[in-house]
Formats: sequence, C-alpha cells, structure tokens
Amino acid sequence: MPATPMKSTTVRTVRAAMGILEVIAPRLGARWVDRIWFSVPPPRPMKGDIPADGTPFELTVSGAAVRGRQWGDNEKIVYLVHGWGSGAAQLGGFVKPLLDAGFSVVAYDALSHGSSGPGPSGPRRSNALEHRDALRAVVAAHGPAYGVVAHSLGSMVAALTMRDGIVPHRAVYVAPMIDITSYGEPFVRTLGGGPRIWAKFIKRVERRLGLRLSYFDLAAMADELTTPPLLIVHDHDDHETSWEASERLASRWPDAQLLTTTGLGHNRILSDPAVVSAAVAFIRSGTRRAAVQHSQTTSSAA
Repeated sequence: MPATPMKSTTVRTVRAAMGILEVIAPRLGARWVDRIWFSVPPPRPMKGDIPADGTPFELTVSGAAVRGRQWGDNEKIVYLVHGWGSGAAQLGGFVKPLLDAGFSVVAYDALSHGSSGPGPSGPRRSNALEHRDALRAVVAAHGPAYGVVAHSLGSMVAALTMRDGIVPHRAVYVAPMIDITSYGEPFVRTLGGGPRIWAKFIKRVERRLGLRLSYFDLAAMADELTTPPLLIVHDHDDHETSWEASERLASRWPDAQLLTTTGLGHNRILSDPAVVSAAVAFIRSGTRRAAVQHSQTTSSAA
C-alpha cells in the first residue's frame, strides 16, 4: 500500500498544509494521508514484458475481473506477485527462465492494477487485503503453489496468504515491504505530518482493514506460521523499501538467505540477470532437495 508518487511542487504544498494540520487538526491530516496512501498510482513504464504466448485467464474476485496468464503445464507452479502500482509485466523477466527450469508460471494483475478491474475500494484504490484475495483466488483456480516470486508489497501479500494455508515449497521476496509501520511513519513525516497525524492514521487504517498493523508484520509471521525456505533479494540503494528491514527479516525467518545487491534500486533489480538467475536457482534447488529426500525414503523402506 505504498502511496502515489507526487510532483515536488505538490509535495511542498502538502508538507506546509500537513504541518499546520499536525498542530490544529491531526484527524483531518490522517484522512488526507489515508486518501494518498490507498490511491494506486498510474502505471509507470516497465522494462519487463509478459511473454504473449501464455494462456490468458480471467477470474471474478469481489465482483471484479482479475486477469492474468499461465505458461506451461507442469504441476510445479510458480506464482509471480507484483507490487503496488505495478503489474504482472514487471516480473516478465522471470517467466522464460522458470519455464526453462521446468516450472509452470502464473502471473496476474491485482485489483485496480494493470488490466484487472477495480476492487471493493473503488477505481484506482486498493489495499494489501484485496491483493491477497486476488492471489488466493488465482491459486485456487490454478493449483497449489510450488514457488512464489514476489516484489515489494507483493511479498507482504504472499506472506499474508500463508495465514490461509497457501505455503509454497520455496519463496523469493525481491525488495520486500516487511511491515507497514517502518514504511508508513517515515512516509507521514515526508508529507509534513508528525506523531499526532501518524497515531490518527494508524487508527483509521486498523479500522478500515479490521486488523491491527501487527497482522502485516512479516517478521512476526515468521514466529507464527509454517514458513518455507526464503530467499530475500534487496538492494542497498533501494529508496522505497528498507534493506535493514530485510536484514531483520532474514534473522527471524527460519531457513532464510539474504542476497544484497548495489546500484539496482527498487525496480531495476527485477530485470537484473544475476537476480533472476539466483531466484530461479533457489526455487529449483527445492526440487533437487525433494528428489534427494524421496530417494532416501525409498532406500530406507527397501
């Protein structure tokens, strides 16, 4: 649920107004932050392209159309989960390498994103729970997840589905959004707000979603859920999500690895050949481990 980018002149105007609202009307300031936070930005140019040879599909989720594509017919399916204000095309560079590694691939646009229709929040608005509902429906339609490759907010979405029992054999989180607090509080400060607006905003978000913010904390989930082996890939120069938060997650999540890059930022990291290769190799290593375990079980039974 990261917010819509704004022009520098707009930011200066917002900061001045938020500074006043912090003092005299923090509740109104929180309403304004809420409006910005849950607005899906216009699609930005994406370097990645979804291969056109996949089989298109359409599902109805919360009364709206969720559209995507599937490639391959292998029962080992890897789901690609995009981030906020993005779409399946941004993860297009993973499709062919995963197919070449023997997997089927499914990618989709979340509600109010890309080619999919608007969800319950309305046009150009959404939240992580709507994105989670879309992923849950896509998995129900196509089959169990062998692997997941998720970017930014999509990593939180993939983790949220684990609360519903959708636990892949292997997961890759690229530039993940680890929790709302570590991202949201600095965002409010960037807008010119302070602790009073932040406190009111938390109450609005929790009331809107019907959940405490701690529900969205991936590190806390690591202590609560059955977790798959996880590869976290994060760039030191990422200015949208926190590398330090990924480091903390890696220390909490059982069987997690952290791969750090430099100079790729938040989005170019998705098209870096070394990152794509590492992600595919990590997911593929799970198939080799499963084969070894099966061989050992057969041998002992003999």
